This record gives sequence, structure tokens and C-alpha cells, in this order.
Amino acid sequence: MAGPTDSVSSPALSRCSAADIARDWGVSRAYVSKCKAKGCPTDSLEAARAWRNENAKYGIGYRSKTGANSPEDAEPKASATAPPVSTISPVQSLNLTSLKDSLNAAIQVEQEAHRLVLDAQRTSEKTSILEARIRAYNNARDGRFNAERAFREEMERQNILVPLSEAKAIGRRAYDVMLPALRAIGSRIAPDCNPTDPLIAKRLIDAEVEAVIAQAREVYAG
Repeated sequence: MAGPTDSVSSPALSRCSAADIARDWGVSRAYVSKCKAKGCPTDSLEAARAWRNENAKYGIGYRSKTGANSPEDAEPKASATAPPVSTISPVQSLNLTSLKDSLNAAIQVEQEAHRLVLDAQRTSEKTSILEARIRAYNNARDGRFNAERAFREEMERQNILVPLSEAKAIGRRAYDVMLPALRAIGSRIAPDCNPTDPLIAKRLIDAEVEAVIAQAREVYAG
């Protein structure tokens, strides 16, 4: 059995540095140093994580809305089912075949840019990173506004200009109603036109009606 001085079990050789813990937590080394002063163990990353979960005031990842607390001074309780904030990405692959698809994509890009800003506020040690992400968010927001305006204008245009296929369908419905009525004219009025020989009147009327229908079909087909 290994003795108390055995190198494998020596706590001094298995301790983690503040930099190791900071990388594991995704926070600054300064914050880890504060936690060490409060009793955070450095025997292993697992022990440090367990201490963090037990001692986070509001849970891991919390950021005060008033700005009174730093991202590390007060952190949110981690959800048992939700992944860490830094791993959430709402952007999905879309088949951009319409303006509506483009608008949905622009909304997702803005959401992702906003998430990255919040993530930088929570974890970044460099102001330049936060500033760059804020600029990217502003561009994404403007892109969404432009996509919404284009989508709105296209919807207004489509309400004024009826597509040709739809116009033909509307015309066909009226045509189907009128056609039987036109062909019934000869039978209905022939006796009044020629009481002595209504069949002659019917043939003449039917021929004229069919000629009009044929002309209409040629125009409609063109």
C-alpha cells in the first residue's frame, strides 16, 4: 500500500492552478483568486466545480440587472436541463427561397448576435471583444429592420398586383358560370324570335353564341 508520502497521492502535485480553473469555468483568473480566498478547493477541477455549484449565490451565470454585481460575484442557478449560455445557438439552417425565409434568418442572426454580446459581458476579459460583438449586433439589428421593410413592401405589392395564375383562375370561375347560360339562350328565346319556326331561330342564335365563345377562348388562351 502506498505511504502518505507517495508521489501519486500527494495533494500538492495534483492541485490545479487558478488559470486551469478559470479556463474550466469560463471566467477570469481574478475571479478564481477571489473564490480561492473564500475556500474554493484546488485539489481537482471536479472539486472546484462542486464548490462553485454549492457556493454560487444565485446560481452559475447570473448577471445583476442593476450592474451592482459582476458576472462572477452573483451567478444564476444552472438549470438541470438547459445547457450553459455559451453553448446555446438559436441559428438554424434555412432554405432561403422567399423573402419570408430571409426575414426569419435575419431574426435568428440578430438573436445570435445578442446572445454573443451577453456572453461577452459575462465572461470576456477584453473590452475590445465586447465592443466588436456590440458592433456586430448593431449590424444584425439593422439587417433585420431592412429585411422587415422589404418583406412589408413585398406584401403590400402582392396585395395590389394579383399573380397571373390567380387572375386566370378567377376568370375561369366566371367563364364556367356564363358558358351554360349563353348556350341556353337559343332554346329560351327562339319561340319569341320566330313563333312559326323556332328551330330556325334557335340554330341562328346558337351559331352566334358559339362564335362568341370561340373568340373568347382564343383570347383567354393567349
